[in-house]
Amino acid sequence: MFDGPNRVRCRFCHERRGLIEAHIIPEGFWRPFRDGDEVPRLLSSDEYPKRIPTGVYDRTILCTSCEQRFGPWDQYAQQVLQDELRNARAQRVGPVVVGYEVDQWDYDRLKLFFISLFWRAAVSTQPFFRRISPGRFADRARLMLTTGDPGSPDDFAVVLAKSATRYGRAIMDPFVGPIDDITYATFFLGFYVAYIKLDKRPSIAPLRTLQLAPGRPLKVIARNFGEGRELPVLQRLLEKPQNRRRPRGRGRGHGAG
Repeated sequence: MFDGPNRVRCRFCHERRGLIEAHIIPEGFWRPFRDGDEVPRLLSSDEYPKRIPTGVYDRTILCTSCEQRFGPWDQYAQQVLQDELRNARAQRVGPVVVGYEVDQWDYDRLKLFFISLFWRAAVSTQPFFRRISPGRFADRARLMLTTGDPGSPDDFAVVLAKSATRYGRAIMDPFVGPIDDITYATFFLGFYVAYIKLDKRPSIAPLRTLQLAPGRPLKVIARNFGEGRELPVLQRLLEKPQNRRRPRGRGRGHGAG
């Protein structure tokens, strides 16, 4: 991989350039786990917890110009997915909040962020991301990022969930596994969990109803009201006639710029 003492081949543009310390997960998603002098810890399946003040860096994958390409997507995701979901409308079953909807959002930028998140984790040399292995999906993700193509809702389909509280000070490592026999990568981002589909087969209900899609509200599952029962309950909520909406506009989500 090394082509000289100071110049390394960038994993994205494949040019021999000086590489930088790049975040895989943007720093803003680590911020909820910092509290005063207490430092968050990485928690993985087969290692002792490690203290990480500002997150995990990797200086083996990106040059400066390629890191800057990802910047607008990273910034937009941190802007939308704050501790309190911006401009969100709570969805309820009785008195219980089971999810949220956001009308004004940009499908292209948010989807490209999640594709870039997967790609960076897949090619990273950091042990924290070892369960996100590279392969044909990483190559496909790189091509989409190169052309700025967010794909259809089923291309790297993304489903989001949000907790009202933090789970201690430990941040879990991402992993790949099946959900109803469809393969997903699961990433933990502060108060959020992102499920990114790594499967050619289409998502099945209720995930298909909840995945990011242009022309309809951004849907986020509330994870704190039940253990593992979020999806079927939220599906019943979304099937209510008063919660059905016709798509407004094309291509991007509502209010896309």
